[in-house]
Amino acid sequence: MKKIILLMFFALVGTLGFSQAIPEKANTIVITLPDSNGVNDKVKEIFLEKDYTIRGGKATSKVATNPKTLKGGKTRVSLVAEIKGAEVWLSGNISVAAQDGMRIEYKGNKGTPIMDAWEEMEKVAKAFGKKLKYEVK
Repeated sequence: MKKIILLMFFALVGTLGFSQAIPEKANTIVITLPDSNGVNDKVKEIFLEKDYTIRGGKATSKVATNPKTLKGGKTRVSLVAEIKGAEVWLSGNISVAAQDGMRIEYKGNKGTPIMDAWEEMEKVAKAFGKKLKYEVK
């Protein structure tokens, strides 16, 4: 019985050791793509798939969205993807009630507007692939 419990403990510890914890107040998700070909088009494609409209502008290394209203209608999220070679640095802003332009961060409790905005940004990041890294920028 002791052997089984020890094996379960080490299996759990081993699993936890390989997952990256999201640092408190992380505000950027870095997505690493296989190569740098067509990254700008891929970013636009993902934004459109996730029901964002892209802000007009010149073709640059940044792609920004207009605000999107989340479920419940009180929280609006806009995202910015900065393209650096084969990496996409995703960040965003949240507007709640009369407060505009607050940066999306990993903080707060589940169900709060700031955490809803973080979960939305993470959902968009995961649409690119599984190689995600969380940064405080």
